[in-house]
Amino acid sequence: MLNVNVSDLFFNFEHENYDKVIKDTINPTQDEIYLALKRDASFFLDCFGDFNINFGYTVDDLCKDFLSRL
Repeated sequence: MLNVNVSDLFFNFEHENYDKVIKDTINPTQDEIYLALKRDASFFLDCFGDFNINFGYTVDDLCKDFLSRL
């Protein structure tokens, strides 16, 4: 389980790739959605930088947490 603060930060972060797939793709597959979200999570972790050393979260950790909140 993700730290609540990190979970909130990613959930409220800009999700350009995810939003684009949801808005621009007719009936996107789960794979398309997850791949787009992985790109956003990767960017988030790059921005999160050294703070992630304390948590060690992965792209998949963030994606699973995000999708569980929908």
